[in-house]
Parts: sequence; C-alpha cells; structure tokens
Amino acid sequence: MISMSKSESNKGLEIDKSGCEFNVNTKMHELLKSNKLRSRNQLPIHITNDLLENFCHITNENKILLDYRIFKYIARTNTYESLIKHISSKINLVLSTNPSFSVHICTKLLTISGADKHILFIYKLTESLNSSYPDKLEKCYIYDAPFIFQKIIGMLSLIIDKKTLSKIVII
Repeated sequence: MISMSKSESNKGLEIDKSGCEFNVNTKMHELLKSNKLRSRNQLPIHITNDLLENFCHITNENKILLDYRIFKYIARTNTYESLIKHISSKINLVLSTNPSFSVHICTKLLTISGADKHILFIYKLTESLNSSYPDKLEKCYIYDAPFIFQKIIGMLSLIIDKKTLSKIVII
C-alpha cells in the first residue's frame, strides 16, 4: 500500500486497496438499500450484531475497518453511543495482542449533508478515542474520500492534536 496525501494521489500512482476488505460490506449495503432504510424514521428498531459487524470489524491482519455505507443507515443520535462502544470493543481486541491499532475507513457515498448530519458522532468518537487510546493509533487510512473530506479534517483539527492529525492518510 502506498501512503500519500490527496494531492499526490492525482499523480497517477497505483494504490493497492486489496488489504482492505470493504467489498465484504457491499452485500450488507445492498440489503439495506433494497430495504429502503434511507430515512431517519425508518431505522430498524434493533441494531443487530450483524449490522454492527458489517459497520466495524477486524480483518485477519488486525486492521479495524469502518464502512460509511453501513454507518449511514444505522447512525442516529440515539445510536451513537452503541456505535462508539462497538468501535472501542474492536480497538480493545486489537490492543490485547498489539501495541497499537490502525483504522481503515471507507467513506464511499459520504456527502456534505451526511458529514453535517453526523458531525456530533465525529466529535464524540474523536473525544472517546483521544481520552481512551492516547498514542495508540498507528495510522488512520481514509478511502474514497470525497472532496468535502478536507472540511471534516479542518473541523477535526480544532479538537485533535497535530501528532494525531499527521497519522491520517487520505488514499
């Protein structure tokens, strides 16, 4: 895998995304899409373990994968705490056998309105990670980042230290 800034990615370099298994979640995304769980009022009453695992899971290489395509269907202000707990449980599993963790985030389908809608989640997750796992993040890779992602990074720079910001790699 090649680490590079967004500006470097426009230079024609090939990036190997095979290490991240975001295609596994495509089936779940299609299922959610086909069930038309698009509006905030159509949230399933119970977020199943299957949904949580498809949103955030650990690969065989101890990479933590987060998939926005699933998140957008299950994230609401009343589910944020459950989602953060699930992410924390995955981080704890990785840290039980490793000194640090890396996160790979698929942001495919993220829009400006989606980012604005879930800014509270981003802040809550960031605060939780900063307080619970200082200096444990190895790298955070962002895949399929839309042009608005720089806006999100700008907002995060208000609450994340520069050392942590330097660990974010947009692929």
